[in-house]
Amino acid sequence: MVARAELRSATITCHADRYNEIVEQQRALKALLSEAMDTIVETLKVKEGLAKQQHTILHSDMGPLHYLYPEQDLRSLADVRRDYLDEITKRLEDHTYNPNCFSMDKLDLTCRLMHPGGNLE
Repeated sequence: MVARAELRSATITCHADRYNEIVEQQRALKALLSEAMDTIVETLKVKEGLAKQQHTILHSDMGPLHYLYPEQDLRSLADVRRDYLDEITKRLEDHTYNPNCFSMDKLDLTCRLMHPGGNLE
């Protein structure tokens, strides 16, 4: 009976040690995720600020350049933000997702260059 109690106590101690090792790993990952989320949020804020500057350029003293942006390409900052959030969700839910197929370039018109003549790629 004593041997069983000692074995049980030793087993519990081993489980507690392993559990606490995992807790430390979880805490480290939580800190990393928090930092990554802060980076994503700040990056999107800067990106949106740059998009506002692009909008100002497109609607400068020359008058609105809507003909340079096909109407279907005009997307609000909220739409672009939502697209990025949707992309993150897709990556989390799809275990077969190929990150090399990042499709945001097609959705985010702020990454299109303008030719000297004013047309966008």
